[in-house]
Amino acid sequence: MPVPRRLLIAAGVISAAAAGLEMQRRRDLATVADDPEWEQLNQPPQGEPVEVRSRDGTRLHAEIHGPEDGPAVVLCHGWLETAELWQRQVTALAGACRVVTFDLRGHGRSAVPDDPAAYSDEHLADDLDAVFETCLYGGRSCVVAGHSMGGMAIVAWAGRNRGRVQQRLSGAVLVNTGVDQLLARQLVLGPLASGWTNALVNKPALRFRQSSLRQLDPVTLRVVRRIVGGSSTTPGQAAYYQRMFMAAPAPVRTGFGRTLGELDLRDSVAALDAPSIVISGRDDRLLPPVHAEELARMLPQLVEYAQLEGIGHMAPIEAADEVTSRIRRLVPKPATRSAAGRGRRRSLAAASKGRGGSE
Repeated sequence: MPVPRRLLIAAGVISAAAAGLEMQRRRDLATVADDPEWEQLNQPPQGEPVEVRSRDGTRLHAEIHGPEDGPAVVLCHGWLETAELWQRQVTALAGACRVVTFDLRGHGRSAVPDDPAAYSDEHLADDLDAVFETCLYGGRSCVVAGHSMGGMAIVAWAGRNRGRVQQRLSGAVLVNTGVDQLLARQLVLGPLASGWTNALVNKPALRFRQSSLRQLDPVTLRVVRRIVGGSSTTPGQAAYYQRMFMAAPAPVRTGFGRTLGELDLRDSVAALDAPSIVISGRDDRLLPPVHAEELARMLPQLVEYAQLEGIGHMAPIEAADEVTSRIRRLVPKPATRSAAGRGRRRSLAAASKGRGGSE
């Protein structure tokens, strides 16, 4: 039986489209390989590994960099990211500071909870608290910096630990973050999209369970760049973001996606009563500057609000020096640094083994 002409035409169109995508993928591979950012981002610094247990028993992977007696800095990444997001801050700060990075539950080398209910803002707060308790011996204070959902984790932690904020935090840096209306205010669909339209389109996207994709899939690469990139994003950076985001397990994507779609932490902002710096990217479509502007107005001890030109949602990488300088600004000078914990070092291995969860 002869094949209908219509089917032959359709098959030809599909074959041509597939060939075109493969040619574009190869061009993208060559462009990315020529970008020095790609090689640099794939050589993150390695620290001393520490196992942390969150309140519900979830195992978290943490790493510690820098001198034991340096002022402490804790870095908290965002949704679908890993601790490697902060590699440039670690490199810049670890010469003088005790820098702690960790993978939030389900991300990177941390365990992936099976329970769909284990991906809430309360669990984010518990993860951060467990890192504080395990990695900062003697109750020492720290500067904490959070990117996107990592900033939300800091606000959530403050809301759940109001009596401990000033004792634990010497400062907070909130980068590309917000605390409510996260879907309604997105600009991914353009500035004219309504809050209702954004919610309608973005809620399914937040819960998307991706299938296996080839490295540097051209369509996904351009979608990622559109969502999180700014005018200064390089090909290597965009490829790095794509690989990091797509590697996140489906339960993390859907679990935290659901939480982010409904998040409202406004009542917790006032509890973050520590010197604070807020950073936004002028080109951030995912969490536009309006979020940071409102957050800056609500914080009890705002030190600075910085809006970075040409930067999208990934300021810790694309504006590394600007982010690092703000973190360093809040780090206590040696003469005023608290002496708590000096000379009373507790083995990190023992702390990890002896601590079953955050109390």
